[in-house]
Amino acid sequence: MGAAVSACVNGTLVGFPPDETTNVINHAITGLASGFFAGFMGLLMHMRKAPATGRPAAEEG
Repeated sequence: MGAAVSACVNGTLVGFPPDETTNVINHAITGLASGFFAGFMGLLMHMRKAPATGRPAAEEG
């Protein structure tokens, strides 16, 4: 998934660079962006599944 996002960003927003150095920098930037996005989505999914307090509810009785 990250490779697909990186390829789309490189092809549409950045374009094809004239030299190798610029190409490497572009891939590094989009790799960081897709990694951040994946980590952020993972964190959101974890927070949604985990209880808010981290402890089971106390039984009243």
